[in-house]
Amino acid sequence: MDTASVFEVFLADLKSKYPDLSYTYDLDTAAKDVESFYPAALQILQKDKAFFDVERRVFGINLSELTIDDDIWKHVQFAAIASFFHGDIKTKFGTILQTAKSVWSGSGHENDEIARILNDDASEDHLQSLYTFIMETRTVKIVMEIMEQIDLTKMDIGNIETPEQLMDMIRNPEHPVLKKFITKVRGLLEEKMKRGSITQSKMMEEVEAIKAKIQSLFGNIMGEALGVAGRRADVPAAILTSNSPEARRQRMIARLQRKRNEKNA
Repeated sequence: MDTASVFEVFLADLKSKYPDLSYTYDLDTAAKDVESFYPAALQILQKDKAFFDVERRVFGINLSELTIDDDIWKHVQFAAIASFFHGDIKTKFGTILQTAKSVWSGSGHENDEIARILNDDASEDHLQSLYTFIMETRTVKIVMEIMEQIDLTKMDIGNIETPEQLMDMIRNPEHPVLKKFITKVRGLLEEKMKRGSITQSKMMEEVEAIKAKIQSLFGNIMGEALGVAGRRADVPAAILTSNSPEARRQRMIARLQRKRNEKNA
């Protein structure tokens, strides 16, 4: 994604509609301004007009004072994505975590185990470790380079307006938006592999390492949440993170043991 182009198109559109306003433009500043919108990511996704009930400044102006139409919503959505990829993404863990909390809780999962993990301060170090590990892999660095080449304005993501639609897209490999995106990524990835930027074996090696890291770290997190952190040999990460009947049974047993321990303490 060409971050500069996203913001420049946004600014040009504003200038054409509101030529009398006084604008300022610096890409780093504009991206940082839009990053401040992230706690309201769900409102941006849903095009909730309450988003503009408070001051929303970018380019030196307050967007909330303008007439909010579909064009402004689309610009804000694309700018939010573009700002995420601008600069050093490794430093944006806190931003990502807050956004994940907002979107996940707003999608009707505020009381499930993932929500509890996201909102548990004790889990943050584990998640930070996982994030850093993933960001340092060659595969993810290549994916980030690919993302810079993709024009998201042509991916029809503006048609996704609710967390439910977003989750449906993620779950369904045949979803037209996801399918279009994957096709584009696959083509660019194949070009990089042909040029020797990365090999398929290296990618598979790193993907397996990431999967193992996720399972291990979520095993730690779930173990601590259930009060079985010191009994990981008895309740493996695979059990703690699975959704099988046996996994649910083990988690229920662990909760009962934890409550009993708390009662006897």
